Amino acid sequence: MPLIIIEGLDGTGKTSLAEKLKKEFGYGIAFGTNRGDKEVLKELNIHINDYHEDIHFINQWSSIGFNAICDRSFISGVVYGKINNKTAMLFDYCMDRIKENSEDVYFILLKADNKTIVERDEEWEGKEQELEMKRYLYSNIFKHRLKDFNSLIINTNEKSNEEVFKEVEEWLKNYNL
Repeated sequence: MPLIIIEGLDGTGKTSLAEKLKKEFGYGIAFGTNRGDKEVLKELNIHINDYHEDIHFINQWSSIGFNAICDRSFISGVVYGKINNKTAMLFDYCMDRIKENSEDVYFILLKADNKTIVERDEEWEGKEQELEMKRYLYSNIFKHRLKDFNSLIINTNEKSNEEVFKEVEEWLKNYNL
């Protein structure tokens, strides 16, 4: 049962991709994207209010019985949260859980330049330095901590949601998904 984790800065197309993957591949949940999916998690006694708490899901995903898509994950908890010993320990704990099932976990990082992000999400206007720091954190996590995992990085600048989906679809075919 694959777990696809989609990461990236605000405005890079994560939710659009998660919803499209859910629709096209019939995955059971795309948590983080809509309330209905969170209700499924509650039925499984997994309570997640935001991506900082997805440790509860990661602990149980392989025994749930259906494929899953995460729109953000513990990685966003590191990138968007306060970096301290607790965050680092949580990150390491999640990585250890995922390593146990690494052949079934697929990471996707969606990237975009500042101009594209601001065009898609005006909240980031004037916050270029903050965007650069978050981009740096994502890049380093993917480069150093996820190098041994199935991972894909896509620059979504000037790409439609459909083009991004097609690129992901082709990549997933390599793993017979």
